[in-house]
Amino acid sequence: VCVQLTFAVVVSDYCVDPSGNTVAASRAHYSATDPAYVYTKYYITGDGAGQVAIFGQLNAASDNLQQVESDLQSLWCPFVSRSTFSDIRSNVNESRAAVKNLNASLAPENIYGMYYHTVDASCDDFLHGVGFLTVIEIVLGFICFPALVVMGDDFVQKQRAFRAIEARRHDSFVSRGGSRSTALLQ
Repeated sequence: VCVQLTFAVVVSDYCVDPSGNTVAASRAHYSATDPAYVYTKYYITGDGAGQVAIFGQLNAASDNLQQVESDLQSLWCPFVSRSTFSDIRSNVNESRAAVKNLNASLAPENIYGMYYHTVDASCDDFLHGVGFLTVIEIVLGFICFPALVVMGDDFVQKQRAFRAIEARRHDSFVSRGGSRSTALLQ
């Protein structure tokens, strides 16, 4: 019960301000310039957009792919078939689409929404679960503890009766002339 209560207090303390506590925990483990902390802070609080390098890198990759596509349109080589150029352009366009989708998937509103719904739901479920667990423990305590006391008392009474019978049997055997060591063997 003590471990359960300690765990409940720690988690419920976290659930008071899960976003702030997550950023603080990240800051405690990483330096202010570490990407893990920068991205955690950015996605949870929205601060530090200028420090997030991934979007600049994705935009640069998209621009580079656009430049490759433009260069392919102006390039013609008699040793390479038009279908090969077409295949290359198609692959470049697919790569640009993938980069665009990745950029959209990594948008803060997508990540924060998933984070918020996961953490919020977890905290709510945990707090409700601890509440119900406490109620169930109280109810079971009122039902099971008295039953345990009654069963324990019944067991003790049966043990006393059994020992009394054994003592009488032993005394009877010894009074008829049996030795103590023979009585113990029976």
